[in-house]
Formats: sequence, C-alpha cells, structure tokens
Amino acid sequence: MLVGICIIALTSRAAGQGRPPIDWMLGGHAFAVNSVAYDLDGSTFASGSDDGTVKLWDPKDGHLIRTMVDGDRVMSLAFSPDGQILASGSSNADIRLWRVIDGSLLRTLSGHSSYVYSVAFSPDGTTLASGSGDYTAKLWRISDGSLIQTLSGHTYEVNSVAFAHGGDTLLTASGDATIKYWSTATGLLLRTIGTNLTPIRALASNSTGQVFASGSDDGSVTLWDFDSGTQFWQRSGHTGIVRSVKFSADGQSLASCADDKTIRLWSTANGNSIGGLFGHILSVRSVAFYADRSKLISGSSDRTIRIWDLQDQTFQSIGAHQSYIRSIALAPDGQSVATAPDDSSIKLWNADDGSLLRTFTGHMESVRSISISPDSQTLVSGSIDTTIKFWKISDGTLIRTIAAHPLPVLATAISPDGQILASGSADGTVKLWNSTDGTLLRTLVGHTSYVDALAFSPDGQTITSGSYDNSVKLWKVSDGSLRRTLLGHTFVVDCLAYTPDGEVLATGSWDHSIRLWKVSDGSHVRTLTRHRDYVLSLAFISNGATLVSGSRDGTMRFWNIADGALLSTFDQECGGSVTSLDISSNEQAIAYARDDGTVIMAENPASRALRTVSVELDAISANTYQRTVHIDVYRAKSSERVASSDARLYGDSITFSFEGLPIPYDFLIDTDGYLAKRIRGVDYFQGKYSVRASLIPGDIDGDNVVTIFDYLILSQAWDTSEGAAGWNNFADLDGDGEVTIFDYLLISEHFNKVGDE
Repeated sequence: MLVGICIIALTSRAAGQGRPPIDWMLGGHAFAVNSVAYDLDGSTFASGSDDGTVKLWDPKDGHLIRTMVDGDRVMSLAFSPDGQILASGSSNADIRLWRVIDGSLLRTLSGHSSYVYSVAFSPDGTTLASGSGDYTAKLWRISDGSLIQTLSGHTYEVNSVAFAHGGDTLLTASGDATIKYWSTATGLLLRTIGTNLTPIRALASNSTGQVFASGSDDGSVTLWDFDSGTQFWQRSGHTGIVRSVKFSADGQSLASCADDKTIRLWSTANGNSIGGLFGHILSVRSVAFYADRSKLISGSSDRTIRIWDLQDQTFQSIGAHQSYIRSIALAPDGQSVATAPDDSSIKLWNADDGSLLRTFTGHMESVRSISISPDSQTLVSGSIDTTIKFWKISDGTLIRTIAAHPLPVLATAISPDGQILASGSADGTVKLWNSTDGTLLRTLVGHTSYVDALAFSPDGQTITSGSYDNSVKLWKVSDGSLRRTLLGHTFVVDCLAYTPDGEVLATGSWDHSIRLWKVSDGSHVRTLTRHRDYVLSLAFISNGATLVSGSRDGTMRFWNIADGALLSTFDQECGGSVTSLDISSNEQAIAYARDDGTVIMAENPASRALRTVSVELDAISANTYQRTVHIDVYRAKSSERVASSDARLYGDSITFSFEGLPIPYDFLIDTDGYLAKRIRGVDYFQGKYSVRASLIPGDIDGDNVVTIFDYLILSQAWDTSEGAAGWNNFADLDGDGEVTIFDYLLISEHFNKVGDE
C-alpha cells in the first residue's frame, strides 16, 4: 500500500539566535586568500583570508557552507586528522580552534607575539604545532589548549611547520634559511640543515613522514630525505617566492605555488615537471590536493579560490561576486534570484541550488538597484551610468535601455501589475515609466537630495520614496501629486516596505532606526531601535505581522509589528552588513546579500510553520484499517530531525498538522515507512531532506499504542457475522479484504510482544 502525503505551508511565529537555516550560500573573500586546506575524508575544504574570515566549502560544487569570523588576517589553516576541528593562525598572534560541524569557536590559543604563519596537527590529532613571526614554534595540547613546548632557536620568522616520522619529529622552516628537526616529546633540537642562505617559506611532509619538501624565496622546490637530511632533488621552476608546497595523498605528486602567479606540479620520483596551472592574476599563496588527486585547490592574493581539474587543467572559480552587493531580488515564480554587485554586472542564480544561470553585462558603471517584474519575465536595472536597462530573464538579452536621469539611478521599483516602473536618482527626482515601451509618464519633484529607496503600495496607487534629505514622501501614481511627507528620521532613509494590506509602512534609516507609519493619515506608530548601525533592507512576512530587517551592524532581525518586540536576531552568516534581502512569494525562503559579496538562500527563520498534512490512499484503500501514521523528516546532510508527528488514518484519508518543514513537499510513502517516489513531476525534495514514515500496527482505537482495547475491538469485529463493512475498513490487518481470525491473531501476536496490560 502506498500513502500520498501533501504538505501545505501556513505561517507561525518563531524565534532564534545565531545562524539561520541555510539552503545554499555563495560567496568569495573580500581580500587576499592566504591559505587553503582540505580535510582527509574529502568532505570539506577551507580558506582563510586577509578579510578576517575562515570559510568552509563543499568541494563537490564549490558552495559555501559557512563563514567563521576571526576578526584579523587569517594566515594559516589546518584540519585535524578526523576532520572535526579546523585550526587557524592569525595576524594578531592567536590561534583559533573551530568545530567544523557548526563553525563554533572551541578555544583560542594565545602565546605567540607575532603573526602565526603556519599551523599543523600531529598525525594522532592530539597536538597542534604553530610557527610564528616571533622566531618560535610552539606545541599545543588540543584537549585543553595548554602550551606544551616553545621551540626557540631560529634567528628569523618561522614560516612553516610540519610533523614527520610518525609525529615524533616537528620540522620548522625559517627565513633564516634553515630547516630544523625537533623532538615533539622533549622539545630538544635534533638537527639543523641549511639551504644556501635562501629563506624558506614553505614546508610539507608526505604521508609516511620519511620525505619532505620545501619551497624557497629563490623560486626553488626541494625534496628531502628525512633520515639523512640530504636532497633527493631540487628544481627551479618558479620565478618568484614559493609560498606553499603540498603532496598528493598517494605521495606521487608535489604541487608548488609562487608569487609568479603560477602553480607547478612535480613528480616526486624524479623531480620532473608534470604540468603548470596558469590563470591567477596575483600571487598564489596556498595550494591543496583533493583526496583523490583529481583536483587541486588554490588561493590567491587576487581574492579568488580556484578548483583545478588536473586532467584537462581547466578551473572553476569559487564564489559569487567578490565585492559589495548592492541589491538582491527573488523572482516571484521562485525559480531564480538576481544580485547586483558594486560593479557593472548582474548575476542570475538558480534559487534551488545556487548554480549560476547567466550574467547580464552592458552597464558601464556600478548597478545600484534591480527589480523583477511580477510575471518573472523581465529584470530591470538602474546604474550609476544614469541608465535603466530592461533584460529578458529567460536568455539574458537586452530589451531596451533608457537614458533615465542626468545623474546616477539609485533605486527602481515595479508596480504590482507590472505596468509602471519607478526610478529614483541622485538628481532628487522620481520618474514613472511605462514598462511596456519605456516612455516617460511623469516626473515627481520634491526631494532636496538623492532618492535612494522606492516602494509601490500593494494596490499600486501610491509610490513611496526615501531620500538623503531624511524624508519619506508618498506620491499619487495617477497624477504624480504629493499625498504627504513623513518626517522623523535624522539621517538617510535607505529602505522601505509595506504590509500586504497596505495599512502600515516601514522605513529604515542610517540613523540606526526603523519607523512604522500608519499610511491612511501618516501618523507615527512606533520606532524600532535595536540596530547599532545603518538599516539597509526591510521586508514584511506573515501577512504583515512580522518585519525582517538587515543592517550594517552585521545582523538580521525579526520584529513583531503588533508591539514592536524583537522576536529574534541572527548574527552569524550576516557578514559585516546585510546589504539587501528579499522574501519568496510563499514566504518559505529568504535571500540576502552581504558586503563581502556573499549571497545566501535560507529557510525563512520566521516560517517554521504549522503545516496541514492530508493523506490519501490508493486503489486498495478499501482494505485498510484505522491506524496511526508516524512521520519523521530529517536534513539529508546533518541527519537533524526537523519535523515529527503522529496521526490516525481513517479509511481513505486523514488530516493532521505539525511544525518544522521548510517548504511544501509531496511524497509517496509505503507501509514500511520509506520514501517511494514523488507524486508530481516537480521535485520539491531536492535531496535536502530525508523522510521516514511508519504505521503502528494494530492501533485500532487510534490512541497511538496497541492495548487490550484494540484486541477486544478486533475480536468484536471478527465475531460480527460476515464482518460488517464499517469494521472491515479499519480491522483488516492483513489486507485480504475481510476481517478474519488471521487479523485477530495478528493483533494478538503484536499485543503479546509489546506486553500491554
């Protein structure tokens, strides 16, 4: 028997703190990438940057998993052997240990007095080594963060550290042109080897610890025998400082990268060159092999991370825009999300998985605002180059360009019926355009400074503008007359939002506040003041009961409109600023952008909704009985249970409710409780969740347990002559179409097993 379950979303309030439930995240570092590291099981790689962040990435598709904020330049990274801990060394001389599964900070190791240029875990994962600009290396106990040893002896900065010989020995490489061997048990110096007075920047040991490699300031790469301290070979392939060397997992290849913007591959057997990778435009700071040796990751001063396919030497650039994103817009049909960075391009992403659909190019300067038509067919962009462009979303073709204003276009908005486009400009005016042919309908004059925010009322009869003159103006669309001016903000009004019924207007300002206004008379309802910096984005959800705000203070906040109470604050994965946000038409998803160029699609944290679930049986429903259905839904990646409920099945259908599912799904579930297939062609499931359903056998009275009362009811049904149809519908346990002694024995057997009184 197959049971079809259709889950329909309603809404409810929810509170939370920390990290919203993210579906996918795309982003890049804002400054130089100094280090990349790959965990041993191949499930994650990490990057550290001068922008003060550590990012975790999915190597399968390059999606950003999470960002950890270090606060200072991240110089070095290393995963523990079990992949559960990531260590980062910073320019502030601290080392941080992060829990990989959730990005939480486990502890901070303090003791160095200068940059931590290198970190490495011992093979057993119990010890961490660090090398610093203070001329020392240190050994730390992972279990409690205590300092075990300080290794002093180098006369210049320690650029790199690596464990060798099964972890008994630590190798350190320095700007003093030496490599030193240290006993990890005693901290004693065992050996010093030199390299012709050339500073050594990079060091790596192979998996056996019997061979290690170094990279030097003269561009040379050297392979060493651990036991003798002699060279197997030395090659001079780079023309700049070698910043990193890494062995492949099988030890057969060695990769090196340098200030000459190149990556080179070497055979460890004989030192022969086996390839070069070119494309970075600045120094390549770090490299790491994939576990299966098929690909290589590189991080560069050009702010990019690249995943190289070593078979054909092609690469995939990681991240979305590497710059401030000014505007984000979700298509009403839920299929795509558009972003405009602080450059002249626009990117369109698949809303389901974050894959790049297309890039729109044509503006000569930065795009400041984007809007998508109600039918999801057209994208409109406004630019510093003073033009507005209309684009066809399906293929990216340019429909038309309007020379809109004499000064930059800072804001755009499309009316609810899609017929009118509004534009706001640095010239202080608002212009209304015919969306069909681009003709100018009217110009609204009244602001005394830049118009930076626009919003149509839900009925389309009013266009509202926010300005650098600190005011908000409501204009009548039909004739352009000014309905009223709202005063109260003390700085730039940067964002606007209407409740769905159009009765309340929210305005966000650089004065750190949000003001709520009654639209009918312009009266001030209340002011929300918990943000600590510019309020940059606003959106209403839950039929106007909840307001979402994004700010330059690095938080996204959810507010109860009825009393102004702060419901929840999300301060992780919000970067330095939540520059723009948008809510999907079904309110199940929230898309937002950060000032570091990151784009995030998350489940709407305020929509952990009450769901109505209807169940319909297939053609053999006449052979069913009253029973209990238990449903559990889990996140596919983390196995976290996000929903669970029981309900009784009567005849051919039931209805029940529970909290927790993020978006509507249709399932077919068989009697063994496993997902059989989707009912419809559209796959809402998308591999993000797994579902388990089970039927509690013999629960005839629907109290979720099998007791003597179920036994007696079935007994009565069996004794009824010819099995009355009413009993047949819920007491036919073996599904043969009638209530017989076999059904009686089936529940009897179950009853005896569970031992109910």
